[in-house]
Amino acid sequence: MKGHLIVVIVDKNSEEVVMKKLQSMKIETGIVLIGRGTGDPKELSFLGLKIEPEKRVFLVVTKPDETNAIMDKLTERLNLTEVNKGIAFSMPIKKAIGLEE
Repeated sequence: MKGHLIVVIVDKNSEEVVMKKLQSMKIETGIVLIGRGTGDPKELSFLGLKIEPEKRVFLVVTKPDETNAIMDKLTERLNLTEVNKGIAFSMPIKKAIGLEE
């Protein structure tokens, strides 16, 4: 299986937005994990920053030629170029078991 794994990490409040965007791109298979950021909300509020520690981690396997377009659309829809909006990255899959060829 040649493909890429796209990982998107956002605040829990953005979960629906990510799900709808992925579905609009006909991506209906993936995994959503519940995560927690490492920043202490109390300490960061002292600095005037509001941090939501609970996160959603999306794992999506894509074809290599589709990865950039999917990431561009997610970046645009989620404003990922702005600070504290989320993180998205991809990596090649060298070997996978249980996925269709």
